[in-house]
Amino acid sequence: MQMAMHTHANKSAQNLARLNTHIAPATEKDVSKIIDIINKEAKLSGAVLPVNETEVTSWIKNGLSFVVKTTAGEIIGHHSAYIWPESKWIELRAAIVAPEYRGNGINKELKKSVMDAILKKYPNATIVSVKNKASNGRTLLEELGFKKIPQSEAPKELFEIGPKNEEYDIYVLNPRINSELSVLARA
Repeated sequence: MQMAMHTHANKSAQNLARLNTHIAPATEKDVSKIIDIINKEAKLSGAVLPVNETEVTSWIKNGLSFVVKTTAGEIIGHHSAYIWPESKWIELRAAIVAPEYRGNGINKELKKSVMDAILKKYPNATIVSVKNKASNGRTLLEELGFKKIPQSEAPKELFEIGPKNEEYDIYVLNPRINSELSVLARA
């Protein structure tokens, strides 16, 4: 299993190069483009929540926001994490890849970049991902070691921005417990 994931990860990284794209930490210069790509997806699919400048800027300042850019500087993907101040939970947020670039492993590489940053800065944090049941991505989370938990076990803060209902699945990962992820995130 680990060999298969490593081979797939190498293929994903090769796809980034083949597509003339690269992953980089997001900067404040990227804020408006990040807002555009996220809010466009929120309007089209509802798979993510709309964002504002304050929210995106906080992700960048925390060092937990990454973009995929073409060699021309166009942002074609974004992924970030939010630190819940009331708990030790860090929530993966806003995983977006432009439709014409999907299916190339870009989301996986973005997720690994964000998770690597989390592991370096907050090695004891529990990472959480809230997935709309209609969206994709659950298989990737499970492949990376996340476990689905009942909503009743999730921190209450997760539902302050939206309804607590059966449309969402909650996935968690505690890197202290799952050493395989630490190896994968650094690969």
